[in-house]
Amino acid sequence: MNNNLLYYCLKKVYNSVDIKPKINVETFNPNTQRITPDIQINGLYTEGHYINKGFKTLTNLCNIDFNELGYNVHIKIYFSNKINNIKYIIQEILCRVYTMLYLFEVEKINYEIVMLLYELPRLIPYKFNKARNEINIVGELGYFNCTNGYYNRQPDKKFILITRFNDSMGLLIHELCHATGLDIGAYETFNEWQTYYNNKFNGKSGFFTEGINNANATIIHSMLLSIKYNIDFYEIFDSEVKYVYDECCKLISFYIKDPSQNIVTIHDLVGIYTQDGQMLEYNILRYVYLYYCNILYNFKNINQLTKKEKEMINNKKLKGFCHNIMFINPNNKKNMKIYYNKYIELLEQLSFNIKNIKPDYIINNKKYYSMEYFKNNFNILN
Repeated sequence: MNNNLLYYCLKKVYNSVDIKPKINVETFNPNTQRITPDIQINGLYTEGHYINKGFKTLTNLCNIDFNELGYNVHIKIYFSNKINNIKYIIQEILCRVYTMLYLFEVEKINYEIVMLLYELPRLIPYKFNKARNEINIVGELGYFNCTNGYYNRQPDKKFILITRFNDSMGLLIHELCHATGLDIGAYETFNEWQTYYNNKFNGKSGFFTEGINNANATIIHSMLLSIKYNIDFYEIFDSEVKYVYDECCKLISFYIKDPSQNIVTIHDLVGIYTQDGQMLEYNILRYVYLYYCNILYNFKNINQLTKKEKEMINNKKLKGFCHNIMFINPNNKKNMKIYYNKYIELLEQLSFNIKNIKPDYIINNKKYYSMEYFKNNFNILN
């Protein structure tokens, strides 16, 4: 894996981050303000009070500013007194933000990143209404209880909000992938995917790009963990792929009424699958990309680089380099069309074994995404 171009570039930048940000930590009274009003993005809605429930437990605020990249990056981290390792967390956030923007951001635009570090289980609803053929929302659970973060392009800056401590590092990479265009969002696959979805399934169709983005974030996050803790990349990556597969099986099991049916394909969900969020895109499309990553993703070897490309790396001219050479170019409409059709072809070839899977809560207990993994395996949080 050390010869993989993406791994090599991530390691080169991540291990050499040398910035001197302005950092100010102060006590904070969460009862004096709301972190956000009600949120509605692309028709997906959550009440502000849901986020503010956790927000009221955060009594400290850390403001961070740096401009070494040629534009201003402002990070606000809200945290509680229960977190006694905030210095480590700040350093990890800085390294990840700097590395991602250095390698993948091709614009000169300011960033604002807000992180709310409170524990929140990652859940999806578990009750299935057979009469209405739909999953019921339970209590206050909704779309943002599954994602807990978003990216928003504003006129003068790019804005990212993370509203969960558990998985916060993985979530941060996910939203930075959106912000830097690693979701191939510049290519309008939305109408094509919506047409495909509407011909086969029910409810709200999500964005094809979420599957791409989730998978790219998984790959980058796994590589960064491998680099930081000297763990084999494939050990982490295989663990993530297995976790995503289990998520898919749990999601699919909501819809299969025949208890004797164990093997399910996307064709078995035609006409019966429905959603009011983007669970199919976040989970199943993501799994397609990860399972077939050697086909859909360019695991380019350093030895395959041209002389000019090698010179760029040796001279540390990496800014924007990874974005252009390793990922699908969304501006090439012809290639993107071929890519999209290949993606759907692979989706329709997949099968899932749902034997012994119960349609209960999907709880985030992944080995490598969790901060608990760091806590339990490495003496780095003291």
